[in-house]
Amino acid sequence: MGDSKKGLFHFKMARKHLDSLNRMEQTKQIVKMELTNDVEKKQEQLEELAKKHMSLNTQFQTLIPIAGGLLLMVLVFIWLYKRTKSKKTILEHEKESTLKEVEKLKHLVIKNHIILKDKTKVYINDLMYIKADDKYIRVFTSDGKNHLVRGRISDLDEQLPPNFIRTHRSYITNRNFIKQIQPTLLVLTEGTKIPISRKFRDQMP
Repeated sequence: MGDSKKGLFHFKMARKHLDSLNRMEQTKQIVKMELTNDVEKKQEQLEELAKKHMSLNTQFQTLIPIAGGLLLMVLVFIWLYKRTKSKKTILEHEKESTLKEVEKLKHLVIKNHIILKDKTKVYINDLMYIKADDKYIRVFTSDGKNHLVRGRISDLDEQLPPNFIRTHRSYITNRNFIKQIQPTLLVLTEGTKIPISRKFRDQMP
């Protein structure tokens, strides 16, 4: 009888240990399955990331030529704009110069005299030379007279035809009355000597 109880006890203990082992094995299998699922999910995520990366690379490689083409178009547009603007500026300058020349020619054809600030009329053909005198200008004519008026010599220089030359910052001379040209001065027909400065020497005929 005692052996039966001991045998039953050992059987129950063995069964208990066996159940524990079975549970441990089941737990081990569950953990293994979960780990396998996690690994598979991670692999799927990595594969998805790899696909996205490849897709981005493909898109980037596609965008590079497009971006290069756009950049080239922008550079060509900038170059064309600058070229057009430069040509426009040149044309406007040429137009302005032409208009000035036309106005000057009109002025020369129509006008045969100048009016000084004191209302004195001086005919171009009689005007020998002009001399700047401080804040005044003195106009010398072929009849031996001269007129002193307030003003700047540059104001009259703009009104005179091409046969008048600037020989000095203080003198404008009518070529028609030049008798002799020397290195540093002009001698007029009636003997007046007009200085020639280094700045205006290259303009001499």
